[in-house]
Amino acid sequence: MKRPGLHLRDTLFIFVLSFFSLLSSAFLSASDRDTPPAPPATGAASPKASQEKPSSEHIKQLLHDGAWPDAEAEARRLLTEAESASGSDSLEAARVLDLLVETLWRGKKARNPEARALAERAVTIKERHLGSNHPDLATSLKNLGNVCLLSDDLDAAAAGFQRMIAISEAAMGPDHREVANGLNNLAAVAYQKVTFPVPFPFSSVPFRFSRPQFPRMTPL
Repeated sequence: MKRPGLHLRDTLFIFVLSFFSLLSSAFLSASDRDTPPAPPATGAASPKASQEKPSSEHIKQLLHDGAWPDAEAEARRLLTEAESASGSDSLEAARVLDLLVETLWRGKKARNPEARALAERAVTIKERHLGSNHPDLATSLKNLGNVCLLSDDLDAAAAGFQRMIAISEAAMGPDHREVANGLNNLAAVAYQKVTFPVPFPFSSVPFRFSRPQFPRMTPL
């Protein structure tokens, strides 16, 4: 029996698929080079970090430097201070929660149930104090979306990013960086969701590639 050959159309399709997969991997590698390297931490905060007075500015600097354990430890101490001074349901506490949640998802702890609970708590507090369309809510929605994305709750992630984009666009215009970041993250959701048939050599049954087999897009 004659073996079926691969049609030119199928060959071209596989070539294009491989090209875009390599292009995506190269883009992610370049992004990794641009990201400040994480310190050789084992998950515990350094003794020096625990001695410094916590501040949101210093936490943001630690996040920029990739010092996730130190940033998380300082955010937890700052949250305790904010809750003691202003209450656990205060806007001050919600803004520190934003920082803490970011330390968690950037530190690869998005699958920890605490990360989602804290993200949802920040959204709830801000909605109570500011309403459902305040620009300050966008940060909390983005964090919640990132936690959901990285824990594979893609529908919840998309809903969070869509709200975040709408709020940011209304407040700052369609060309603002935060709108672009939200669109990038929404694209990451679509990237994780997509499956499509690929003609497999010498087979009449299409092999289905699932996007999570490829590297994840990095949320912003």
